[in-house]
Order: sequence, then C-alpha cells, then structure tokens
Amino acid sequence: MNTPPPTQPDNPVQPARTTIAAAAQARRDANMDTMSVDETAIPNSNDRLGRVGPSQHPDLYFSDASLIIKVDNTLFGIHKSVFSLHSNVWKEAFGIPQPTDGLSGGGTDDEITDLNKHTSVCSPQQFETLLRWLYRLTDSTRAQLTPQQCIFLLEFSRMWDMPVLRDEVIKTLEADRKALWPAHRISLAQHYHIPNWCELQFRVIIGLPDEISAADVEHLGPKTIQELWDLQQRLLRHRNTMVQSRPPIYHGPDCIGAHQKECEKSWAGYWWHEVGLKGFLDPVRPKLGEDVEDMLDSMPANIMTAGCRTLTLDAMKKTGILKMDRSAIEETIAKLSCLDRDWYGGL
Repeated sequence: MNTPPPTQPDNPVQPARTTIAAAAQARRDANMDTMSVDETAIPNSNDRLGRVGPSQHPDLYFSDASLIIKVDNTLFGIHKSVFSLHSNVWKEAFGIPQPTDGLSGGGTDDEITDLNKHTSVCSPQQFETLLRWLYRLTDSTRAQLTPQQCIFLLEFSRMWDMPVLRDEVIKTLEADRKALWPAHRISLAQHYHIPNWCELQFRVIIGLPDEISAADVEHLGPKTIQELWDLQQRLLRHRNTMVQSRPPIYHGPDCIGAHQKECEKSWAGYWWHEVGLKGFLDPVRPKLGEDVEDMLDSMPANIMTAGCRTLTLDAMKKTGILKMDRSAIEETIAKLSCLDRDWYGGL
C-alpha cells in the first residue's frame, strides 16, 4: 500500500477568479493530491450511465433550482443556498464572480457546472447519495447508509469541507461496529484524520487470535504490520515461558509434613491445565496476565491450603510477571500512535 503524501493545508490559496468547478477541483487537489482511495468508494471516469445525452434526474432536479450540476450524463437541479449551508468550499466559490463560459451555476441547462469535466470526481449515484443527505429526503438517512456510501460521503466531506456531513458519517460508522473490519477502520482513520479511532481498533486487532490477513496488510501498511507482528511474537514467547516456568510454591504455617507434597502436586496440575492450557495457551482467545491473576484469585480452595495460596500468589504478584504482556501491548500501541501522528503530518 502506497503511503499518502503529507497532508496539505486545509485552506489553500484560491485564484482571484475561477469557476465553481475549478474552485472545487482546486480544493480537492489540495486535500487529495495523489493519495489512493478505495476503488469501490470513488469509481473511475468509465463508470457511465450509458445514456446518449444529458438528462434530468427524476427526483433531484428542482423547478426552482439555482445551480445545475452535470455528473456524466445526469443533470441535477439544486440550490446554491443548500450547498453554501453545508460546504465551505462551495460557499467560497459562490462568492466569486462567475464567467459566462458554460460552466457557471445557473438556472437553465445552458449554464451548468460539469463536475467531471477535467477529472472524475464522482459518479451520478454517489452525487445522488450526497444530495439525499443534504436535502434530508428520506427518514433515518444515517441508518440507511451502507459502509461504502459512508466512505465516499467522507470523501465529499473532505473534498468540499463539509464538517456536519463528516461528523454524522463518523457517528454512523461508530454506531455499527460490525460494518468494517478493524484494519479497514484504521485505514479510514489515517486517510480521513479520525485519530480517536486508531487506538481502539489497534487494541481490537491485538486481542484477536487470528493471523494477520492479506487485507490487513493492504489497509495497515508495512510499518504497522511489522510492529504488530513483533508484538505477536513477544506475547507468544512470554506465554510459553509462563506455562513452562511455573512459579514456586511457598508453604504457609498450616501446611506441614506430607501435606506439602500434596500442595505442590495440586499447584503443578492447576498451573498446567487451568493457567496454561485454558489461560495463556487458549487456542481461541489467549488470556493476558491480568486475566490469569483473576483466575488465581478465585482458585478453588482444595488446590492448596489458605496459607500456601496467600504466600504463593503474593510472591508471584510482587515479581510483576503477570503485568509484562500488558506493558508490551501498551508499548506497541504507543509506537503505533506515533506512526499515526507521522501519517497525519503531526496532528
């Protein structure tokens, strides 16, 4: 996966006179440059409707339109006031005197803004989704958005500086935790500057028992994958060491004579079967040291005498060995957060 270039300024200098389409494209170029985007989110210019000539959209061409937008072969008749309300880029563009060159916004099909004239900005279907959000044409709009629709709405929000749209789309994706795989969410957070997502999703990935997939590699990039792989290996070595190196038992005053051998035998069996096989080496979800500590605190009374249990567990907790895996995880997350800040350009 190619690393996106450093983030450009949010408010690039605009030329003194320009068309609406040129102003919008200048803002898009400043934000996007050559960064790659999911092909499913922003289709290429070959995504055509197949009609011979431009035709009005059946639902989104209003009779009192003050702005005509052409997307491929579809005409949308909309209102400048609606776009100005939600988009700072379009608001600025509408304040610039427009030349009568066939590209300016107007109220007839002879005066149109051709959105895809110079480069493919979006498909008619994507622009329709944006307009339905802007005009609130359906109830529960957010609930009806698919993850892919959310992705290209995020693209619109950055391309045209639409903060309200951005916030609503982010809330929609946050509400549906199953909509996107954690690695994909991290990729979106890096592309669209949503830093509060990254730490949470890194913790989710670290807690998953599955191997890192090819899709994860594509979304996360080589530096992040290397850090996660190193952590996986550290945790695996630590768990194996913990299982093989059983902590010593400390006998209490209530454990004397032959009873000491029984305590040692019970402790060895419990450590191997419960702490080892069902704890550190659980094939579905290996436990962390903090989880094992909870297991030991609730250990059955028949494993060893009360005095032995208290002395043994207290001695083990003082060594800090049950906190070592958590320390490794926090160290890795701190490194990954630094990578995110580098990606964001120092945010």
